[in-house]
Amino acid sequence: MKMMFRYLKADEIDVRVQSVKESGFVLLLYKDARCDMSILDETVGVYNWQREHCRDNKNCIVSLWDEDKKQWIRKEDTGTESNTEAQKGLASDSFKRACFNFGIGRELYTSPFVWVSDKSYIKTGNKVYEKFKVSHILTVDGKITELIVSDSKGKTVFSNTSSKQKATEPDKSEDGKKFIAFKKAIEDVEKKHDGIIDLVLGDFNLTKIEDVPPEERGTFYLQIVGLAKEQEKQDV
Repeated sequence: MKMMFRYLKADEIDVRVQSVKESGFVLLLYKDARCDMSILDETVGVYNWQREHCRDNKNCIVSLWDEDKKQWIRKEDTGTESNTEAQKGLASDSFKRACFNFGIGRELYTSPFVWVSDKSYIKTGNKVYEKFKVSHILTVDGKITELIVSDSKGKTVFSNTSSKQKATEPDKSEDGKKFIAFKKAIEDVEKKHDGIIDLVLGDFNLTKIEDVPPEERGTFYLQIVGLAKEQEKQDV
């Protein structure tokens, strides 16, 4: 069995306040169980993975079906209780940790230290009620290299990029330039073979070109070209 789970997208990553001090606060990136389930469904198929819990939900075993070996490949891990609904939180946490063992969202462990020094968000009792989100993320070779976090109004509160505009103007970033070149290349093929992009997007379980992960663009383009050649042979 050889498979690679894609990196998490910005809108699949949740952000919560980890700790608050008088001078600022720390934000933590995390994924929820629904994210893991969606990526498992997308990558291996709804019927090719399963989960089971033991030790009163302390442990979770996630199994993936290996068609070559004709057997289930299992990964197990232990979770911790949440502050609310302890047993439900324990089951969810052990499941997410087991999915980390397969590589789903493992890049979150490489997140930069997210420190926000804007004390205007800190209210009485050292509480932060604002909601935050990841507005831009770039993961290269399993490591988060660029990260922008914004508040609920879109204001950037953390950025480790050279330009805070990358989240709103990706065409000006290095990755944005590469995406524009990638998009133009496949659209040039589309001009001669109408509908070919949608066919390949379907094979990748995606809905638009922007969803193709950077690390899969080469494979995506080669599949577009290969399909175009097959259509040309049929037209002869």
